[in-house]
Amino acid sequence: MSSARPVHAYLSSDQFAADRAHIVAVLDAARESGVYNAPEIDESVRQCARRARDGNLPPEALVVALKTLVQDVALPDMGHWYRDVIRNRLVVAAIEAYYAAGPQPD
Repeated sequence: MSSARPVHAYLSSDQFAADRAHIVAVLDAARESGVYNAPEIDESVRQCARRARDGNLPPEALVVALKTLVQDVALPDMGHWYRDVIRNRLVVAAIEAYYAAGPQPD
């Protein structure tokens, strides 16, 4: 019996790869500028969360994907405390967008 979990279609999609790349790009820009409260950061995560919801990705899988992104890909030279703060902020933005009522603009 295999213990590997199947990968959800959205997580293996070109769209998710593009969403991840965009999130990393805005975080890199924030690192360069020193401005970590830029609205582009939250909007990139909200857009990803809406697409995940529309693709029927369970919210907990989205949270794991975002945490993994911040831990393993984004902001590699940032200290753990700061990375945790950014990660928590991204997770909150994603959850809020995922559960937002009504159709959302793409």
